[in-house]
Amino acid sequence: LSLREQQLSKATEEISATREELHLLANFDRLTSLPNRQLFIEQLELLLRVCARNAKPLAVLFLNLDNFSRINESLGRSAGDSLLQEVGKRLIGCLRSSDILSHYVNANAEMNISRFGGDEYAMVLSQLDSIDAAGLVAQRVTDRLIEPMTIDGHELVVHPSIGIAIAPRNGMDVEGLLRSASAAMHQARSTGGSNFLFYNEDMEAADQDDIKLESELRKAIDRNQLSLHYQP
Repeated sequence: LSLREQQLSKATEEISATREELHLLANFDRLTSLPNRQLFIEQLELLLRVCARNAKPLAVLFLNLDNFSRINESLGRSAGDSLLQEVGKRLIGCLRSSDILSHYVNANAEMNISRFGGDEYAMVLSQLDSIDAAGLVAQRVTDRLIEPMTIDGHELVVHPSIGIAIAPRNGMDVEGLLRSASAAMHQARSTGGSNFLFYNEDMEAADQDDIKLESELRKAIDRNQLSLHYQP
C-alpha cells in the first residue's frame, strides 16, 4: 500500500508538471518568456472591461525594431534571438521603474508586455490618469532601447517605432485597438524610426489607399495597361 501511494504521488506530480509545461507552451513565448499574442489579448480584454467600469483611458503600444532584419542577416539568427531577449528585458524594466511612471501599469509588468512574433512587441498601459502618460512611457521605452547593447561581442543599436492607440477614444475592442496601434507604428516607421505616434483616422485611410493602389497596379500589369515614358 505504501509503494502504491508513492507511485500515485509520483504520477500526480508528473501530471502537474506536464500541465504546467503545456500552459507555458500555450501562453508564453519560448524565446523571451513573455506572454504570447493569445494571452496578451485575453489580458487586454479583461483590462478593457475594467477601463469601461472605471472610466479611465487605456493605451495599447505596438512596437517594431526598424533595423532588426539587417542584424539578423549579418550576424545570424542566434545573435538576433539574443537581441530579442534583451529587448524583452528592457521593456519589462521600463514598466518596473520606481518613478512616477510605475503607477500607470499593473504591478505584474510581464503580463502587460507581449512578443507578438518576429521583432514585434505589444504593451498595454491601464488606469491612465491622462493620455499624455502613454507618450511618456513610449518615450522612455524609445530612450532605453536605443542605448547600445552588446550581443556576441558586437555593440548593436536598435531603433524602435511605436504606435499608440487609446481606449475609448480609438475604440473599445481588442482587434480595433491593435489594428490602430499597428497603423500608427507603420506611420512612425515611415518617418525614420526611433519615434512614436498616436493613432488618428487619417493613418488607416492612408493604409487602405496603399492597399487599393497596390491591387490596381497588379491588375494593370496583368492587363498590360502601363506604358513607359522617358523624360529629359
